[in-house]
Amino acid sequence: FVFLRNLFYLTKCVSVLLSVPEKENYIITKGDVDSVYSRCQYVQHKGQTLKIDTADSGGIHAIVDEMTEDGMKVLAVAYKPVSSQSRLQMEDEAELILLGYVVFFDAPKSSAASALQKLEQLHVQVKVLTGDQKSVTLSICRRLGIETEHILTGEEMEELSEDEHQVHSLHLHSLWY
Repeated sequence: FVFLRNLFYLTKCVSVLLSVPEKENYIITKGDVDSVYSRCQYVQHKGQTLKIDTADSGGIHAIVDEMTEDGMKVLAVAYKPVSSQSRLQMEDEAELILLGYVVFFDAPKSSAASALQKLEQLHVQVKVLTGDQKSVTLSICRRLGIETEHILTGEEMEELSEDEHQVHSLHLHSLWY
């Protein structure tokens, strides 16, 4: 690996420049499905590289949404061959080829449910702060019996006035950021 660009907090993806001596170099990008997908113009399917029909992004989202609603975390992976270069620029992350997804299930610890019950008995109010996708957070909270009525995303939090923020923080159960 020659260069790693990590502005994940801004772009929700990470790219590396893979240098293969005497062969083609590659940019490999992984991260949030929407963030990576927005950088792709092609998809690799059954050994062929096909142009993405931008009007058909619903098919991709249907598959990913089903997985996240089941509590699975999903990352997209894309790449593109590049000429020899020693640095990776943000503008290089364009016209990528969507390769696929990395999906994993990070089950709550077996002790989580009993720990939450003990906290409830002590009248401790539980709040959830996570970087997971909203649907993953909902799934995990439901599995553990955590209230999911009052949930805000980071974007929704940023739009609140200071007064609204104080009111919501009293009732907030989960924050997805």
